[in-house]
Amino acid sequence: MQTTRVVWLHIALAMVLVGLAPAGAHGQTVLSESFESPDIANFQTFNIGQTLVTATQSWSITTSGVDLFEDAARPEAAAFDGTQAVDLTGSPGAGVIQTTFATIPGATYKLTFHYARNNLLGAATGDAQVDVLGAGSLLQATVQHSPATHAFDAYRTFEGSFTADSAQGTLRFTSLDPGTTGITVDGITIVRTAAVPLLSGGARWLLVALLAGVSALRSPGSRG
Repeated sequence: MQTTRVVWLHIALAMVLVGLAPAGAHGQTVLSESFESPDIANFQTFNIGQTLVTATQSWSITTSGVDLFEDAARPEAAAFDGTQAVDLTGSPGAGVIQTTFATIPGATYKLTFHYARNNLLGAATGDAQVDVLGAGSLLQATVQHSPATHAFDAYRTFEGSFTADSAQGTLRFTSLDPGTTGITVDGITIVRTAAVPLLSGGARWLLVALLAGVSALRSPGSRG
């Protein structure tokens, strides 16, 4: 009888731990963007107040404009993933583009994106700022693509981590280049890299009670 009780308590304990595990798999991709849609023949400007709707995301333009371009038609700019990418400085000027994605408070995420520059910048560097926002600022960084060190189409990789503080995050790109050309971005992903802690509050006490039950049944004074 004692052995049977121990076995059943272990089964119950395992069921509790499985039930307490966070939803979704470790390493889950929560955002993936390559700007391959809408399919365009040359370039298209999206101005302030408009929305760039792709196959995976809806991107709001909140300042000035951005250019979605097809690299075969625009030899001065290149795509990283596929044939299309976004120039953060659109035909009317430096733009701001953003999108939202679901998060789990307390979980850790990794942002990766690739950036180059429009060759029409000439000898000027391309500069842009990236922000991840939740209830507060979760990540902020500036990227720069200089002709002194890299060809215009030599994409660089940015990686940064953040911990979510709400059920929704916002990814924002801000051009820091005046004029009509700037940093190009492509191949954007956000991946959940660490889950939230398994136990808190009542769940912790339930686990303690189960462990105490197993210990009591294993003690020398217990009877089956």
